[in-house]
Amino acid sequence: MAIAPSGQQEDLQWSNVAIGMGFILFDVGVSTVFRLGVGVSLLVAALRCIGQLAVVATLLQQVFDNKNPWLVALISC
Repeated sequence: MAIAPSGQQEDLQWSNVAIGMGFILFDVGVSTVFRLGVGVSLLVAALRCIGQLAVVATLLQQVFDNKNPWLVALISC
Protein backbone atom coordinates (compact mmCIF):
# COMPACT_ATOMS: atom_id res chain seq x y z
CA MET A 1 0.00 0.00 0.00
CA ALA A 2 1.18 3.47 -0.79
CA ILE A 3 1.17 6.24 1.77
CA ALA A 4 -1.14 9.12 0.92
CA PRO A 5 0.10 12.72 1.30
CA SER A 6 -2.00 13.10 4.45
CA GLY A 7 -0.06 10.25 6.09
CA GLN A 8 -2.90 7.71 5.90
CA GLN A 9 -2.73 4.48 3.94
CA GLU A 10 -4.66 4.25 0.70
CA ASP A 11 -7.31 1.56 0.23
CA LEU A 12 -6.86 -1.17 -2.33
CA GLN A 13 -9.20 -0.89 -5.28
CA TRP A 14 -10.62 -3.47 -7.69
CA SER A 15 -8.20 -2.07 -10.27
CA ASN A 16 -5.37 -3.41 -8.10
CA VAL A 17 -7.03 -6.83 -8.17
CA ALA A 18 -7.32 -6.56 -11.97
CA ILE A 19 -3.58 -5.85 -12.25
CA GLY A 20 -2.84 -8.91 -10.13
CA MET A 21 -5.24 -10.98 -12.24
CA GLY A 22 -3.31 -9.85 -15.32
CA PHE A 23 -0.19 -11.49 -13.91
CA ILE A 24 -2.16 -14.67 -13.19
CA LEU A 25 -3.52 -14.73 -16.75
CA PHE A 26 0.02 -14.26 -18.07
CA ASP A 27 1.12 -17.28 -16.02
CA VAL A 28 -1.84 -19.30 -17.32
CA GLY A 29 -0.77 -18.39 -20.86
CA VAL A 30 2.81 -19.47 -20.19
CA SER A 31 1.53 -22.73 -18.72
CA THR A 32 -0.57 -23.33 -21.81
CA VAL A 33 2.25 -22.55 -24.24
CA PHE A 34 4.70 -24.86 -22.49
CA ARG A 35 1.99 -27.48 -21.79
CA LEU A 36 2.69 -27.52 -18.06
CA GLY A 37 -0.90 -28.38 -17.15
CA VAL A 38 -1.24 -26.02 -14.20
CA GLY A 39 -3.16 -23.22 -15.91
CA VAL A 40 -6.68 -24.24 -14.90
CA SER A 41 -5.78 -25.00 -11.29
CA LEU A 42 -3.90 -21.70 -11.05
CA LEU A 43 -6.90 -19.77 -12.35
CA VAL A 44 -9.32 -21.58 -10.01
CA ALA A 45 -7.04 -20.92 -7.04
CA ALA A 46 -6.79 -17.23 -7.90
CA LEU A 47 -10.57 -16.86 -8.18
CA ARG A 48 -11.11 -18.70 -4.88
CA CYS A 49 -8.53 -16.44 -3.24
CA ILE A 50 -10.28 -13.29 -4.48
CA GLY A 51 -13.64 -14.55 -3.23
CA GLN A 52 -12.38 -15.57 0.19
CA LEU A 53 -10.45 -12.34 0.73
CA ALA A 54 -13.49 -10.28 -0.30
CA VAL A 55 -15.63 -12.05 2.32
CA VAL A 56 -12.99 -11.63 5.05
CA ALA A 57 -12.51 -7.96 4.13
CA THR A 58 -16.25 -7.36 4.42
CA LEU A 59 -16.39 -8.97 7.86
CA LEU A 60 -13.32 -7.09 9.09
CA GLN A 61 -14.75 -3.80 7.84
CA GLN A 62 -17.83 -4.38 10.00
CA VAL A 63 -15.66 -5.20 13.01
CA PHE A 64 -13.50 -2.09 12.66
CA ASP A 65 -16.46 0.22 11.97
CA ASN A 66 -18.17 -0.69 15.26
CA LYS A 67 -17.56 1.37 18.38
CA ASN A 68 -19.33 -1.01 20.77
CA PRO A 69 -16.84 -3.53 22.23
CA TRP A 70 -19.59 -6.07 22.98
CA LEU A 71 -20.78 -6.01 19.39
CA VAL A 72 -17.20 -6.37 18.16
CA ALA A 73 -16.76 -9.41 20.43
CA LEU A 74 -20.03 -10.90 19.09
CA ILE A 75 -18.97 -10.41 15.45
CA SER A 76 -15.50 -11.79 16.16
CA CYS A 77 -16.79 -15.08 17.60
